[in-house]
Amino acid sequence: MDKKELQYIKENYFDSANGNNLSFLMEMIDEVRQTLNEAKPGEDITLKLPIIRISEKMWGKEGTKDREIIQSLLSKIVAKGSNLTEKIQYINEFIENPPDTDDVSEILSHIVLLDTLTNILLHFNASAAGFAFEGFLAALLSGTQVPAGTAGIQDLVDNDKNPVSLKLLGEKPGDVHGSYRDLVDHFIDPGGLKQDPESDQYVGQAGVKGQMSYIVGLKTFKEAGSGAALTGDVAQAIKFYQFDFTAETFLASLLSFEKNYKLLLLPKDLTSDPVTQAGATEDEAYAPISMDTDEAAGWVLGKKSGADPGTKNAYANILNFYDSDYAKELLAGAELLDAQDPPRGKKFRLYKGGEPVKFERLPPGDDRYRKQGAKTYEGYRTFKESVALLRAALSKGPEYFWALIARTSGYEGSAGETQFIVASRYYKGKFYDQDGFGYLGQIKIGQQAVRDLAEQYVDILNEQIFELFSRVERLTNEINAYFIGGDKAQGLEAARTAGQIEKRQRTYVRKAEKD
Repeated sequence: MDKKELQYIKENYFDSANGNNLSFLMEMIDEVRQTLNEAKPGEDITLKLPIIRISEKMWGKEGTKDREIIQSLLSKIVAKGSNLTEKIQYINEFIENPPDTDDVSEILSHIVLLDTLTNILLHFNASAAGFAFEGFLAALLSGTQVPAGTAGIQDLVDNDKNPVSLKLLGEKPGDVHGSYRDLVDHFIDPGGLKQDPESDQYVGQAGVKGQMSYIVGLKTFKEAGSGAALTGDVAQAIKFYQFDFTAETFLASLLSFEKNYKLLLLPKDLTSDPVTQAGATEDEAYAPISMDTDEAAGWVLGKKSGADPGTKNAYANILNFYDSDYAKELLAGAELLDAQDPPRGKKFRLYKGGEPVKFERLPPGDDRYRKQGAKTYEGYRTFKESVALLRAALSKGPEYFWALIARTSGYEGSAGETQFIVASRYYKGKFYDQDGFGYLGQIKIGQQAVRDLAEQYVDILNEQIFELFSRVERLTNEINAYFIGGDKAQGLEAARTAGQIEKRQRTYVRKAEKD
């Protein structure tokens, strides 16, 4: 194949304008081909690579040719793990620590997969890349991508009809945004949503006891510099996280972001009042220590942030920043005692149960903050009261919880806010297999990642693929000589070459079946 032919194929079958190219892989294999030709003068090998047409609409749709291609590409990967964590970890482990294997199918599937994912991010805009990744994830989970414009917040459903929403974001800040009402409707109005457009069945996890999974892919590179990052000499990655919305996790996830309070306010005209836990009375448990006592004069001061437990500043921050009920709960039974290992001239720290009393930074949206709990909107209860009501309803059952959620300001849109935000700090630093939400794993991408992987297996690819292609090309020439020129000797050679090809291929197939 000369350069003109190669260029023609690249331009017509791997159109970079549409993002449908494997140009880097083509160049890489062409380089190997040239190396072989240099080693064996006079030989020329014509290669036909598998064409992977990147389709944001058809990858995730079962029964399409596009889905058949990507499913075939992912077949061995899909079979390797029972859940998404295991599948992602398998892909990355293959890339990071290439196994000692001569399974060309497995090798090429990973090389082509990396190159395809790289080209999605390299040539598609953010929106189209997101759609293409939905298709990729649907194929990986043996599920179905949900067409854009379909009712419901899910982007795809897995093989068990569980709904999944995918977010492909930059690593910083990595906050997840979405429609509050659409999310809530998944739990309170499943019958009103055609969540599974391919059948009469609704998504399996819809309803008051249901679940909505969010899978977040965080790119290690910035969108503005994606071209340079993905074509540079340093491999990039997509880090995958997951958190699940249920009745039990709904409040915790929304309390991660301060402005979500405008979504969770309950109206004043509710027939019931917030239920609060009975705590110790002020006179028996909450006796604020005066700062002008003799003991206080020798109190360990500590950092202004209150990070030093038991110190004067830790105590002051508890009083200043925490809601009064929470401060009472935290300080119940606390005593000013002789400090252990005190700084020079300082004698006392605040202890409870033998441990210094801690001041800890709560999530920004936590209702236990003094100012946060007091926030409200005309016609609505305070944030603190609203959260207390919701927690009390949850203790009775998810149906009671979602019934109140349907009365919140966010669902009615009356407080001027309709979008929820889950802060990245909520799911970062956690691990899904340990904590029930958080990190799943990562997949290395970028041209350098493709190059690194290909270099590990160049000898095997040379031995099996290029040797076989060489024989096939020879067979083609021999057949042409026989049928066009009537060369009987070439006809016999064609038969022998065909036999050699069959024998070699049967060897590969038997080995693959044995493995």
